[in-house]
Amino acid sequence: MSDTPKQFGLSKSERLAAQSRIDRLFQGGRVVVSPPLRCHYRLESGEEGVPPISILVSVPKKYHKRAWRRNLLKRRIREAYRLNKCELSEAVAAAGKHVDIAFVYTTKEVFDYQSIENGVKKSLAKVQKHL
Repeated sequence: MSDTPKQFGLSKSERLAAQSRIDRLFQGGRVVVSPPLRCHYRLESGEEGVPPISILVSVPKKYHKRAWRRNLLKRRIREAYRLNKCELSEAVAAAGKHVDIAFVYTTKEVFDYQSIENGVKKSLAKVQKHL
């Protein structure tokens, strides 16, 4: 297997997990709303060996009590991001920056994949405008 990341993959290094980075993202980042998602993002200077984008996906228990439903929605958001991240990833890498993004599902309704994908596309386009 090659060491280069797959174009449409979503590796563990692309997941946002450090509590300090998550806190900075929610306290000092910008917000973009494109229903059914709210997208928090924070631009930083790029570092060597770090992927250009790190993401976090959240579906609040307040709106969806059942774990299987939260997991379903998170899978749909991650899949929509995975298939549409290429353009933003290239733009961020070309700018020499790093972006942390958190997708938060904000409605009580369970939307289908197409609606979620449209929300993700709009969010990524708005983030790309602010580069």
